[in-house]
Amino acid sequence: MCFPHQDDLSMSDYSIKCLQNLKGISIASLNICGLVSKLDDISHLLQQSNLDILVLTESHLSEKIDDSLLNIPGYTFYRQDRTAASGKRSGGGIITYFKIDRDVFLLNDHSSCSPHLECMWLRLELKLARPTYLCCLYRAPDSSYVDSINELELSLDSVNPGIRSDLVMLGDYNIDLNKVDSPTRSLNAFLKRQNLSQLITSNTRITNDSATLIDHIYVSNVDLYWHQGVVDPGLSDHALIYTMRKYKRISHEKETKYIRCYRNFDAVKFADDVGSTDWSAVYNATDINDAVSIFNFKMLSLIDKHLPWKKVRMRKYSAPWVSNEYLSFVDRREYFAKHYRKCPCEHHLSLKKTARRECNRLRDQLKREYLRKTLDKYRDNPKKSGTPFASFGRVVKIRLKRSIKLAIM
Repeated sequence: MCFPHQDDLSMSDYSIKCLQNLKGISIASLNICGLVSKLDDISHLLQQSNLDILVLTESHLSEKIDDSLLNIPGYTFYRQDRTAASGKRSGGGIITYFKIDRDVFLLNDHSSCSPHLECMWLRLELKLARPTYLCCLYRAPDSSYVDSINELELSLDSVNPGIRSDLVMLGDYNIDLNKVDSPTRSLNAFLKRQNLSQLITSNTRITNDSATLIDHIYVSNVDLYWHQGVVDPGLSDHALIYTMRKYKRISHEKETKYIRCYRNFDAVKFADDVGSTDWSAVYNATDINDAVSIFNFKMLSLIDKHLPWKKVRMRKYSAPWVSNEYLSFVDRREYFAKHYRKCPCEHHLSLKKTARRECNRLRDQLKREYLRKTLDKYRDNPKKSGTPFASFGRVVKIRLKRSIKLAIM
């Protein structure tokens, strides 16, 4: 497979939509500064970019937030919330989303959350390629950089992927590589000892007063990563960083599954068949295991007869409330975020924040309108009203019962 040379690609020309056209395995990281309120935006970002792996730092999750509220269609995730061991009550946290067809395994024994460093270790298995070890990082800005580097080195030694393995370390490390100071020198010395290369060269957090490079990607084999860059989706004060690993994608058949077909099911006929079946072999069995096996065989035969299996194709992510107007607002939000990165000032910051607020306001309005129309549609048959809300998921489910009661009253 031919991969373009990095110099042929201009990072400033790339947007979220362009990432889906890049060849290889896409690995990205973003400091999200609170996930729950931005989960719809992350879901839309993943559908637009088609990222294989997305690491989100500062998720601000806790044990009170159930996993079911964080699901995104087509992806699964590992989460690591900040614990009492970190010495801080809230904030922090790491969550990693990856495609369901990717073989990603959590190395829980090596992951940690301390006062100086939060890291999540993963192993990505690839067909006909060496495994890739991922270290997802977050270091709080007020923590000791010396202790965090020492802990990171100990963590790396404990995993010990070996010289034949591919290593990627990424996240928000809160050390500005634009500066020439003690933290930067210590970090560069660590990278040199471990034979790691830092890929990101553009600023990742821009304000009116500063432009810093604090989100990093370190790799052990630069030749495997043909392109990297910085894109600002306008979701937080940090930009998204990404890299593309060389890998020939294997074409997959459309995802399918088997379910029972209830279309022609007749409960009366099923009950008659169960009653007319000879169950004497079950009663006469001398061994309990034989009795269970005979019962299961006869019962499953009846179920297969009345409820046959059928093959169905899995649907892709669907958000029926998304309109062309909303998509244009998303593009506008990304445009002003990108413009602010090029020319940070109060005026452009105001435009960026206004575009983000308008996008969020329109998103909530569209979801409310869709919810109201759906409730009206299924007012006389409330049992069928659950399916249209599947695309909402997340926090909306918490308020769904209350909304239904208010709409019916």
